[in-house]
Amino acid sequence: MRRDLGTLADRDHDLLVVGGGIHGALVAWDAVLRGLSVALVERDDFGGATSANSLKLLHGGLRRMSRLNFRGLREQTLERSAWLRVAPHLSRPLGCIAGIYGGLTRGHAAFGIAAAAANLAGIGRNRGLREDRRVPPARLLARTDCLARVPALPQSGLRGGILWYDAQMLDSERLTLAFVIGASERGARVANYAAVESLVVDSGHVRGATVVDRWTERRFEIRARAVVDAAGPWSESLVSGAVAREWALGVNLVLREPIADFAIGIPGASGRYLFCCPWRGRTLAGTFYRPIAGLPTRARADIGDLERLIGELNAAAPNLEISESDVIATHAGLIPLERDGSLVEGFSVVDQAKSGLDGLLSVRGSKYTTARIAAELAVDRVVARLGDATAVCRTRQTPLPGAEEAPANAAGGLAQRLAENHGGRALALADRFRRETGWDSRLADGTEVRVGEVIWAVREEMALTLGDVMRRTALAAAGPPSEVVISRAAEIAGAELGWDESRLRRERACAAGAAGD
Repeated sequence: MRRDLGTLADRDHDLLVVGGGIHGALVAWDAVLRGLSVALVERDDFGGATSANSLKLLHGGLRRMSRLNFRGLREQTLERSAWLRVAPHLSRPLGCIAGIYGGLTRGHAAFGIAAAAANLAGIGRNRGLREDRRVPPARLLARTDCLARVPALPQSGLRGGILWYDAQMLDSERLTLAFVIGASERGARVANYAAVESLVVDSGHVRGATVVDRWTERRFEIRARAVVDAAGPWSESLVSGAVAREWALGVNLVLREPIADFAIGIPGASGRYLFCCPWRGRTLAGTFYRPIAGLPTRARADIGDLERLIGELNAAAPNLEISESDVIATHAGLIPLERDGSLVEGFSVVDQAKSGLDGLLSVRGSKYTTARIAAELAVDRVVARLGDATAVCRTRQTPLPGAEEAPANAAGGLAQRLAENHGGRALALADRFRRETGWDSRLADGTEVRVGEVIWAVREEMALTLGDVMRRTALAAAGPPSEVVISRAAEIAGAELGWDESRLRRERACAAGAAGD
């Protein structure tokens, strides 16, 4: 996957996708699978903003039963299975436990109905899944069983619990990138750090966009028969020139130690469930939301967000006893709000013809789980507009690059390390790493990341900054790397990209700040 802006400007495309987060990446993937010629541009890095912040959960929708929404439960259950089917190397089933409190009969009855509904909605959920990615049924647990599995659950008033399974992304940044890579391998022309400055409009019809290369400031046009806006927080400014929607900052914490082998759902004071999820030998905990004014250039939690989320977690489950010293990183992203201030729960595909922009569709959503179906609906409209409604969606079944099961001899060592990011391509990559001098060496003591991973990220995965390299290698995923590791990674990336000493200093400083967020 190479960044070549000249190829974006030298031809007409069927579709231009604006925004390389999870929604834009999926739109591009869906469209190329249907045979469309596609251009995808992202103002920063692919999946580097809102899509980089989450609890890494792909929800099966059990919580929708609190609103008696069986249709929504069924939809999310099937979507969870789709993720496990097309990206088994980057997702896996994860057991989740929530306690049952209050009246014995009412509590057990309500949760029993929820478990039965989840199992009914999940009929066929394991069709086409690898054996190790199949999702077990939901069931109720006795009080003793709950505490044996998750001692951290609040014990006062605990009557029992419910065990269900969602899916967990092993690496949300790699998952988003996999869709971009897959689209590129099938012919899409993609570029990061290419910001849409304005739409090209002719007599009310959108014909493409004017794009700025953020490294050279060079402007050029991308021509397309249709445009899908998946720019997330920047979506409204593309359509109207201003940010009209209200936003919240969503904050999750990375805790130093694992709390349990299961994700724990704990009712918070606001009525929302807080979750503590095992991840990479650590714990992901959240989510805390805070409305924000305007649209920041970068979503970043402050010390007050950290303190409030720790306070909410400890109030909900006092025996967690979380302190600031337990937190090794924070993840923050922007979440859209409804006009009444509530969180946007679903997704929408909006035809902007009524705004005088015929040929422009906007995709808006806040969840990984439903991003695939949002993209499907958007591309359905695109192909109908282009007069090729027979081109059907294939994203529910088509595996991503690397989805093939890693060979058994990939276990251990370099191949196992590469399998975490590249799945079934690990052995071929490991052979390449061993042939290239020094590629299989670790960056430094204390990290498993190899020299070749940094080089590969730059040469093959369009990493242009040290932050990009860190996302592609999961260098800072579960905690900030040491200054030695950051400096070594910067030195290798800089040699590939021609950075001078001033640029090296800036990259190291930015990466160190981001890793500590």
